[in-house]
Amino acid sequence: MKTLKILLMIAMLGITACGKKSFETGGAIPSEDPPIFDPPVVPEGEICPRYDLVVTATDQDQAHRNYRFIYNSEMKKTATEGEIDITFHQDGTSRRYTLCSGEYVNTVVSTSLKPLNVTESLTKEVTINVGRLCSMQMPRRQTTIQVVDAANGRILFDEQKLRQQIGSCEFGYTTAGQSMREQLVQFAHGTVDLKAALCNQ
Repeated sequence: MKTLKILLMIAMLGITACGKKSFETGGAIPSEDPPIFDPPVVPEGEICPRYDLVVTATDQDQAHRNYRFIYNSEMKKTATEGEIDITFHQDGTSRRYTLCSGEYVNTVVSTSLKPLNVTESLTKEVTINVGRLCSMQMPRRQTTIQVVDAANGRILFDEQKLRQQIGSCEFGYTTAGQSMREQLVQFAHGTVDLKAALCNQ
């Protein structure tokens, strides 16, 4: 009887853990294009999705800001509790940042932030700024955000794809969305800066 109760409890936890999040069920934006968010199909008995926040940055002025930042954790966990992996793509004049790529334990940056919860909220704040004009000059710094199901490699949310679908000038976020995005970017940048500071010491 005890064994049956334990099995039932494990099954219930599995159902709860695999609940869909809004960035995988789709958010409607006023467009006739296909839905932006591509929900993964998780057949019975397969592992639950593992949501990774991926921040990719390029910077023409700071070598260590050319990176790919991956954050994974349960949805409700704070920024200090998740697993972080940083890949540097460029060395500096005096430091070999690429040799310092790897895992990083964050105990300082955005300690109360729940990155995947913020990302889930961000996906609801996408807007289309019809007719907005912007500079055609390539910016010196660029940052883009994705959510990836690392269990199967599917991309669930992708700013770059949205820019291509909607138009790089027209794609944007509400004021609240811009604030949320800035929190995520500052979390990634701040963590990367700390790891870079320890590089080659």
